[in-house]
Amino acid sequence: MSLYRSLGECAVYVDGPTPPTDTSPEPGWVTAVGFHPTQVAGVTASSIRSLVDRCVGNGWVIGEVGLDYFRGSNWGHQRWVLGEFCRLATPLTPLLLHLRGAPSDPMGQEPLLDCQHLLDQVRTPLWVPLYLHSFTGGVSQVDEWLATGRVVFFGVSGLIQHFTWGQLPGVRQIPTDRLLIETDSPHLGVDQGEMTPGQIGVIYRRVAEVRQVEVGVLAEQVVRNFSILFGQQLRHSPLP
Repeated sequence: MSLYRSLGECAVYVDGPTPPTDTSPEPGWVTAVGFHPTQVAGVTASSIRSLVDRCVGNGWVIGEVGLDYFRGSNWGHQRWVLGEFCRLATPLTPLLLHLRGAPSDPMGQEPLLDCQHLLDQVRTPLWVPLYLHSFTGGVSQVDEWLATGRVVFFGVSGLIQHFTWGQLPGVRQIPTDRLLIETDSPHLGVDQGEMTPGQIGVIYRRVAEVRQVEVGVLAEQVVRNFSILFGQQLRHSPLP
């Protein structure tokens, strides 16, 4: 996933559970590592603890972690893994959450409820920042997250190009100070081709159109939101 510095002037660099040791993200980038919910087979408590310790020690974000009821399997283990990450998360390590519903649940209501239940069950502090990667929910899903009182940010990705009339109002419902924009490249396509970070302008223009704001105004707000959410990670790598 990448929020590229095209219009928003910010980026998130996401790798697997073992990030490269010979590559340093450029200034303004944030590194996030985690166990994708579709790849949690064999993940243990010790491997989760080890990853969290590395994230804390290196100033990384935890993610992607979450629930995928669309492509994933072994959902009980997915929920256990996510619960462990929620239990170990701290205010200094935002959680980058991948929550995807089954084909019959495009707004992700079921993983939303399961995730909120886990956060409450393991008593994750309300001030642990949460980033809802590639959010696809509607108005009610936005409101349900805000009602928790948690520090939640919503990432709108290239999937907006395929949103239904039920999902588009959710984009408008996201509070201005909780909105981020992402390409989720190269996992999504655009104009019958592969999405690249440099095409984030396509997403900005679509979000600006849906929210009825100027692209420049939207980009300025996203920069502020990004700096707030990932302030700890950007401390030694300030945005240009």
